[in-house]
Amino acid sequence: MSQLQIQLQQTAEPLLNVQEMQFWLDKAVAWGQADSPDTRKDTCLHLSRLRDFLQQLLTHINNMNSTTETMKTLPFLGQFLGRLCWNPYVTAEATSRRLLFQCLWELYTEHPGNAVERKANQWIRKVLCQLATEDDDAAAQTLMKHTGVPPEEYHLKVLRKPKACAQHCSIFLVVNDIFRGHHKVFDAWFLLVQCAHWVQAAVQLLVTSGPEDCGPLMWLLTFYHHPTNRWHHRALQLVHAKEAWDHLRSLFSVVARPLPVDRLQSLVTLLSSQPQRPSASPLLILNLLVNFAVFFQQSLSGSTEILQTVVERSGLVDEAACVLSSLELRLNEGSCLSRDANRVHLRIKALQNTITHMCAASSPAEN
Repeated sequence: MSQLQIQLQQTAEPLLNVQEMQFWLDKAVAWGQADSPDTRKDTCLHLSRLRDFLQQLLTHINNMNSTTETMKTLPFLGQFLGRLCWNPYVTAEATSRRLLFQCLWELYTEHPGNAVERKANQWIRKVLCQLATEDDDAAAQTLMKHTGVPPEEYHLKVLRKPKACAQHCSIFLVVNDIFRGHHKVFDAWFLLVQCAHWVQAAVQLLVTSGPEDCGPLMWLLTFYHHPTNRWHHRALQLVHAKEAWDHLRSLFSVVARPLPVDRLQSLVTLLSSQPQRPSASPLLILNLLVNFAVFFQQSLSGSTEILQTVVERSGLVDEAACVLSSLELRLNEGSCLSRDANRVHLRIKALQNTITHMCAASSPAEN
């Protein structure tokens, strides 16, 4: 008799069939040892039964008093779930992936009381990040190729309609499978950070899209910068972020010179932290500002003047340099949404040169 069978039979009222548990553990091990046509076929043939078993397993976990108790009755549970989570033929199936998510979250301990639970939490975060950030670029590229949809339009539609496009967008797999039905905000935000390239895509699309597309993109950006706010506070944050977006759009639409001093000063004020009211994060507004300077259809000289004036008065020169470096990195990696990468690259370089000269000019004064 195996150790797993002994452990299950020691449970007063076993909720799982001993032989079936052993069968699925053996299957998970076999599927993970070789990636062959026979293995893939066997996985697909057993997916329906696997879903039923995962549902039974979830019920068993829910009936335990703690993760510690669960791990005592099912010592190989982590190995079993881990092998399935790292099997792309299992996680590609929506129901199986959802059940795996739920099993992991039921094992998560909000206030771990011992080393077992702390180690389990650490492992669960790692596995969830793997599930949430699996490479979906190939699927996206195939979809764009067959539909003839350009990258900007594809990503805008994905971000605007997360449920319809969830199977093509890892960040909304996280939203649908984790944010909905669970309220462990830190871990939801932790997963969002792992998909930060989608947050940056949202920022860029906020700059290049109209007001009708602003809502979902602004919500994503606000949650990224304010993860711990309660819903009514986040609603206020959304209002303030939308005000900043409107202000930036209006300022970068100005063609006449000189630029209106009052609008520039208002933007500087928005970038100043004001703890007494739930204003939008200065870094959120700065991120929007830099992206407007790079991607909005304003002349380079006009964008440079706005960026230079505002970051100098607000004391955020170094922070602006970091945002520009991040954009340059995305451009070099090919993840920047633009039909004219050369134009964007030149604008980033020009803005970086301006910021560098500002830093150099301020250094002697400080010394």
